[in-house]
Amino acid sequence: MKLKNLSLNKAITLSVLSVSLLLPGTSFANVYETKEAVSTSFASIVEVASNENLEIKKNEIKALLEANGGSSQNFDELIKYTNQGDIEFIYSIIELKKANPQLSPEEIVELVFPVEDSIVQARGQSSSGWNSLTTAEKWLVAGYPAEALIVNAAKNNTDEITSVRYPGWTDGDKGNAFRHALWNAIMALNITKVMAEQFASAHEDVGLTNAELSATTWNGYNGLQHKQMDLHNNQKGRDCVSWYEIPFAVTNTDLANRVQAKMLHLTTRILIGGGI
Repeated sequence: MKLKNLSLNKAITLSVLSVSLLLPGTSFANVYETKEAVSTSFASIVEVASNENLEIKKNEIKALLEANGGSSQNFDELIKYTNQGDIEFIYSIIELKKANPQLSPEEIVELVFPVEDSIVQARGQSSSGWNSLTTAEKWLVAGYPAEALIVNAAKNNTDEITSVRYPGWTDGDKGNAFRHALWNAIMALNITKVMAEQFASAHEDVGLTNAELSATTWNGYNGLQHKQMDLHNNQKGRDCVSWYEIPFAVTNTDLANRVQAKMLHLTTRILIGGGI
């Protein structure tokens, strides 16, 4: 159903949520009716978001990014590596959190991730992989949606650069080492090293113990060895960025060249076709 007055309807939706849900000790995990109300209202938020001006959505995400200590200086360039469905998904989470500050990350994850595919598909776009994230990553998306959009954009841009410099790369080789390091460098420049480390470490948290990882093998090495390689190279990528650097003065190509230099000096870890 078309919304004739988006601003008014949005305000009404958020007001109703605020009145009905901001009750002492209320959590939809404990109250079935409240859970249903939040789910229904989130659907309304998604509908409003789909009709909201794209620049309004971008500006709100930028503002949150800056408020959390990150930088929006490269936002417009990075956002080229996302699609409209990604932006609407993140914007909807931001609006949900504003209307319902009492929701826990777990509750937000339960609400928003079943919806993500429908948002992207409604735009006739392929999925950006939000639903395939680890549980730890999804919790970070719920807690830091603006940063999550940059993380996703950084991953997509990194994949593009890696496919050019290391075509046919595979887990454990030089291309994979480059990919992890560059992804972390881009994140560190734009969302701070602390947040970059949180997202990168969450990506490696697949819910298995070290013993379970060690029992799984691919490309000639076990899962724990692959994880240790990735964590090492993630750190080397973050080391490519200095705290005093101005984000807009550093391109992702610059960062790729810095990572390449670390690889030439053998500071990255490579399992296949190379050493430390």
